[in-house]
Amino acid sequence: MPRYAERAPAEFAELARTLSQMALTARARQRDLRAALEQKNMLVREIHHRVKNNLQIVSSLLSIQGRTIAPELAPYFHESMQRIRVLSRLHQQPQASPHEPATVQITDYLRVLCDDLRQLHGGETLDGVDCRVEGPDVQLEDRKSTRLNSSHSQ
Repeated sequence: MPRYAERAPAEFAELARTLSQMALTARARQRDLRAALEQKNMLVREIHHRVKNNLQIVSSLLSIQGRTIAPELAPYFHESMQRIRVLSRLHQQPQASPHEPATVQITDYLRVLCDDLRQLHGGETLDGVDCRVEGPDVQLEDRKSTRLNSSHSQ
């Protein structure tokens, strides 16, 4: 409690004590929330890392299997592997923003999606459509980028 509050009338002194206690409680709560947020962000990064690794394993298994399939099935295997790579790339993107692991830099992300689409279609233009990304860099929540990527990989 501040010193000047000791000389104040009893009601004001009590109010000063209450406000001081509230401030201490708020600081402690804020500290706890920061720690919880940091832990959540660490867990999100870990989940993305594990999913990316699992998708790479699936891609490797498909690649091994693809060596023994009939030639007429090869394009389907290639397309499946490409889709898995696109999904794996999705789980690399949220890590690109170290300060906000749950966000993605949208312009960089859209450029990667355009490149993935070109690769998925054999490096050609997308039915004569030129994919260019211009504009300010905006943060996009990870869960929204997941929806964006899911719709493009279908």
